[in-house]
Amino acid sequence: MIEGSVFIPGSGNSVTFPAAGLQVVGIKVSLSTSGYFSTPIDATRNAVFPSKNNSLTLYPVNFTLKGQTLNYSLGSTPYVTIYYGTGSPFGPPRPLDAYAAAVATWAPSAAGSTTLTLNFPSAVKLTGIFTAANITTNYSFTTKPGFTFSDYIDSSDAGIRTDIMPLADIPAANSVPISVTAGAAGNFLIVIYYKQA
Repeated sequence: MIEGSVFIPGSGNSVTFPAAGLQVVGIKVSLSTSGYFSTPIDATRNAVFPSKNNSLTLYPVNFTLKGQTLNYSLGSTPYVTIYYGTGSPFGPPRPLDAYAAAVATWAPSAAGSTTLTLNFPSAVKLTGIFTAANITTNYSFTTKPGFTFSDYIDSSDAGIRTDIMPLADIPAANSVPISVTAGAAGNFLIVIYYKQA
């Protein structure tokens, strides 16, 4: 059950809870443009909670605050609500580690291509992917010799998919280059989730 919540109004880098050691049960991210809320898991990993244009995404989580303050960073200016309490009020919860991810963004001023590099703390297994764009975009990356993950976002459906697409524990080095082609000026966000190899 929910005992309370704290609200982050799209700025800052830390939020204070009413007591230390509270159980966090949900994180809601709402945006008018694509972006994300990120909080440290440890010294080398961050948990990332993205959302798409004009959407609201609720993440069921389960972790205990180590103190009374939670540090964070924001990509874009999301509005974030963090719920604390007991149990699983938002469905099956996931530990904070399950949201470990690397993030890359690109804001082309015109149609064109680039390579974005996602960096991980060590060799990892890729477990999920989240993308958002307000422009027609193609992107791809090599998953292993002879295998490629390739996807397309049409500008007319750019904000539709709001979930994390699962990947099959794909082994990866500590950096993964992503080839991206955009059809116009705009914004592109990619979040790749991972676990330690």
